[in-house]
Amino acid sequence: MTRNFVSEPAVDSLGIDQVMEWCELARRAPSAGHSQGLHFLVRSDVARTLEDLGSLDWWTRRQPGVLDASTVVVALVDPSSYTDRYGQPDKEGPGLERIENWRIPYWLTDAGMAIQNLLLIIEAERHGALFAGVFRDPRSALSGWGVPENLECVGLIFVGVRHPGDRPTGSSVSRPWRPRDEVVHRETWTRQG
Repeated sequence: MTRNFVSEPAVDSLGIDQVMEWCELARRAPSAGHSQGLHFLVRSDVARTLEDLGSLDWWTRRQPGVLDASTVVVALVDPSSYTDRYGQPDKEGPGLERIENWRIPYWLTDAGMAIQNLLLIIEAERHGALFAGVFRDPRSALSGWGVPENLECVGLIFVGVRHPGDRPTGSSVSRPWRPRDEVVHRETWTRQG
């Protein structure tokens, strides 16, 4: 994840149209019942987006290099597209036309796969990206951007040119990966040692 982006427009040749194309590719991730409830909202004013979400001060204090990203992609999901889809004749039966019957909300699973696609595409194109959650209620900002009430914000993907001095920080460098035998199991749930 990139936490420091290049701020000079002359160096940052990444345009919003390119990010839109990457979103088009990323959205082709698997989708339960081909419900396709994922939406990407691409915004070119990162600081304004964070201000609207009520988190600009936090980002300015804690991760100021993120403010130099070219764009921010708001990942959104529509749970009703899943309940509608699973109410159709070819999917009826398990009761999934009712949101409370979804033991696992696959709209979040599907969004995670599409977001991962987008992160991989950006990396493959030699640019930088950072996925971050939105920890305050984003409804006011979403309404101001014209986002329908039935859509929920899953998170933000900051996109731009990675600063040459960018280095991993935070828990990804301070916490080691758990040993394989703690997380990968074979045949039954057993732990070695």
